[in-house]
Formats: sequence, structure tokens, C-alpha cells
Amino acid sequence: MELRTDSKTPFSDLLKKRRRELKLCQSDICRILQLKGISLCEGTFSYWENGLHVPPKSKIDRLEHLATILKIKYEDILEAYTIQSDNVRKSKLLNIN
Repeated sequence: MELRTDSKTPFSDLLKKRRRELKLCQSDICRILQLKGISLCEGTFSYWENGLHVPPKSKIDRLEHLATILKIKYEDILEAYTIQSDNVRKSKLLNIN
């Protein structure tokens, strides 16, 4: 059963919350992705969970796999990703000016 999430949940919070609810560690997620042919190191996943980075748009296909692993609707994880990536982009613009 997939979890329906709050539409305002940031990507980082969604990843961390669901991973913990499923009693998985970051290395578990990375190993499962690796079995699917997707290379992701724990450090990168940690950055995502801590809101320091989001996956680049060129790697958006990873979200579908993450949604499956975390038992979240793909639409929900994509919405959370969009919200956070927009916030990251706005932050960078504010820091440049």
C-alpha cells in the first residue's frame, strides 16, 4: 500500500520520514537502487535528506524508483521534489544578488 502525503511536504522531509517509518537506513536505499541498476552513494542520499541538494533533473527517473522503495505515490514524491527544487533555485538566486 502506498502512502498519501501532505502536498506541502518538502522532498527532504518526505525521504527521511518514510525511510525511518520503513526502518530502512540510507545504505539500504542505495543498495536497493543499485540492484535496479542505479548508482547512488549514501553521501548523495544524505544531502537529499538534509535538504542540501535535490536530484538533478537529468536524473529524475530515480524518483520513480524511490517512490516504489518508500511506498509513496510517484505523484507525491514528484510534487515534493518540485517544491524543494523551486525553493533551492530561489535560494540560489537570492544569494547571487
